[in-house]
Amino acid sequence: MVRDSSFYYLIGYSSKAPTDGKFHDIKVRIRRRGVEARARRGYWAATAQDVQRASTPAKEVAKPVLNALATLSGAIQSRSYVRTWVGTEKGAGGKTKVTLVWEPSPVPAGARRDAPGALGVLAATGSGSLVYRGRSALPGAPGTGSAGTAPLPPGAGAGAQRLTFEAPPGKLELRLTVEGTNGAGTLDREDKTIEIPDLTAPQVAISTPRVFRARTARDLQAVTADGNLTPVITREFSRAERLLVRFDVYAAGTDTPKATATLLSRAGDKMADLPVVPAAAGGTHAFEVGLNTIPGGEYLIQIDATGASGHASEVLAIRVGA
Repeated sequence: MVRDSSFYYLIGYSSKAPTDGKFHDIKVRIRRRGVEARARRGYWAATAQDVQRASTPAKEVAKPVLNALATLSGAIQSRSYVRTWVGTEKGAGGKTKVTLVWEPSPVPAGARRDAPGALGVLAATGSGSLVYRGRSALPGAPGTGSAGTAPLPPGAGAGAQRLTFEAPPGKLELRLTVEGTNGAGTLDREDKTIEIPDLTAPQVAISTPRVFRARTARDLQAVTADGNLTPVITREFSRAERLLVRFDVYAAGTDTPKATATLLSRAGDKMADLPVVPAAAGGTHAFEVGLNTIPGGEYLIQIDATGASGHASEVLAIRVGA
């Protein structure tokens, strides 16, 4: 073994390699007597598809996919007192309805920190004009929630709260102030900038997809019939659950776009079509995602709407556990 690794020859050759995907023999002969040649016995030829794939540059990952996968990051959420979800849908008078859902973040094992009791929200346009000011308190916390606050119905995620307000399209500056309980004061502040879409434009558009979870058939029936149910914030689910996703499609005039949904792997490869149907409540369209047949891992769900007035697409990411 030492001699073989110390004295060897590397021989290369060029030939027109076949693209049949089969195994091809290689034979090495030496004319010198008393010398033994040990070499690889052959190689597997590439297929035409392999050659095409190797010669095609990798496609750039789309920004919506990156944004969706970013929601699965647990490191950022674990450092925060609360976790949030912000969704948009068509409002009144040319404005967009904004829904902010929040709940206390899970406390990492071994960590100690004060429990949040309320969230103050200040929203302003990019030019500084005040759009909304409100405060939402958890049940049992000192103080009362502001107008537009609604608790999450039982069975859909304890401890979550919802605030809704309308904002003009464009950049929206949000300041979130996390308040403690029993006079603990301000625990944390977070500033974020979001882009409010113009859902009144004469072209196809999709609202933010809203995700709901259920474990039993009875739970799923209740979730499907409840149009006021608050969306879940988490994007991590177990294989014992079934998801219901609601969304709205907007278009110009009498245009009725066709909506489709597709389950994709994390790399963007198609896995299955998800049949889209008219929503029973709480939206214009809906579809279900059964997780019991999906191996654990991260997945993408792409929603498309295509009509005479254009095309729109939304992507959300989920993580499936045991």
